[in-house]
Amino acid sequence: MSLEETLKLMEKTELVSLEDSLFPGGGLVWLPRGMKWKNLVYKQFYEILELAGFEEMQLPRIVSSTTLDKVAEDFFDFRNGVYWLNDNEGRDRDKRYLNSTSDPVLNHFLSKKVKQNPKMIPMDIYLKEHLFRPVTGGVPFLRQEEHSGIIESYSLVWDEESLNNAFTKSREMLKRFFDGLNLSYLEIDQSMWGNKPVAKEVTSLQTLIPSLKGMARIGTTYKHHERFSRIFRVRRKDKNGRNEYAKQVGFGFGERFLLGLLEHHVDSYGFCFTSNTAPTQIAIISNDSSDRSKVEDLKEKLKKYRISIDEDYSSHIKKRLKKHLVYGTPLRVTITSDNNLLYSRRDTLDRTECSIDYFVSHLDNILQDVDNSLRYRSQEFFNGNLVQTNSLAEIDSILYNNKVVLINHCLQESCGKALEDKYPGELLGKVLTKNIRNDAPCVLCKNEKGYISAYAKRAPNP
Repeated sequence: MSLEETLKLMEKTELVSLEDSLFPGGGLVWLPRGMKWKNLVYKQFYEILELAGFEEMQLPRIVSSTTLDKVAEDFFDFRNGVYWLNDNEGRDRDKRYLNSTSDPVLNHFLSKKVKQNPKMIPMDIYLKEHLFRPVTGGVPFLRQEEHSGIIESYSLVWDEESLNNAFTKSREMLKRFFDGLNLSYLEIDQSMWGNKPVAKEVTSLQTLIPSLKGMARIGTTYKHHERFSRIFRVRRKDKNGRNEYAKQVGFGFGERFLLGLLEHHVDSYGFCFTSNTAPTQIAIISNDSSDRSKVEDLKEKLKKYRISIDEDYSSHIKKRLKKHLVYGTPLRVTITSDNNLLYSRRDTLDRTECSIDYFVSHLDNILQDVDNSLRYRSQEFFNGNLVQTNSLAEIDSILYNNKVVLINHCLQESCGKALEDKYPGELLGKVLTKNIRNDAPCVLCKNEKGYISAYAKRAPNP
């Protein structure tokens, strides 16, 4: 399935509207049904955050250049990747810009607050971001330069042990989120390769997005340590009167994973949604209006589940059944002439007749079976596109078929660049996922210290 086909299917199923009039080159408007799906997806992560004690904050979207100037002077220049604000005559407007990343903004804010009250730390917070970043290449998922679906979370502590615990906890929270969505991935350690200077350690979760023909980072955890706190002087005095700098972990994700989530769970009919993210979980499709009282009785019995039910009388029954097939509704239900219930699963298309009471009492198990089936489908797809080899001769053909190569590599800079010069794609980093053998030296330089590493084409950034 191409990106254009995915976008058209999203439009057909009323998730989005493709608009050429609002955005140069085209863009997407999220429709109510799409927002409902998107919010249900993100809700899974908010619940994980709040269960772990994280609280929400909001930072300004218009920021002074002083923030980026401080970072650029020290180690990394973000200033080329922002939108600067001008007045009506095109002059600089007090050197202000639209926020593109919250790491420096948060630390700039904390520099004064922590000085006034060092007990603010330890702190665990998250931000629902609306960021603005120029499109740098490829065809973006949203075809827009503003990103409203970015979640950035931060843990700030004072000691090394707490920092390491926060780093591990953050990684596990991201994995729990994507596991709950039934989206398969590789966990990649980018600390030795593919790291930015903003962090001492980086791990990312990466998955294959078929329409973009490459791997994409869907969630990332950064151990910033004291990188930002030293620049902005987020510190306190220890018991000996010496400066002690806050240590920080940042983690989160953007909207790009939504594309992978849709495409891992698609078939020849359309999208399939898991029970916890489906805009409509059950479609009750009556044979005729005389069934209304039976439908109302069924809905009353299902109230305890607090699920989304669509009672559809809109057209001929076959058209309604087909509509919810394409729309990915997990369960389609009709009431038979003998007052039984016939339900059809979207994942397998299996049809089962049972009593209404049986269906109501076993609904949790039925929906769990649907979710397990979709998890298996994603795993089968993803694992089928991972190919492990220790032969350089096989790498080209694997990459040509848009698959991911698992190789032994030393992760040394010179050897990594030599590999990237030789083959299309990128060395993604060391694979942390279990159950992958590691019994060979580096595939290129033959260094004995080889690590199982992923090499693949990089998907354009949505």
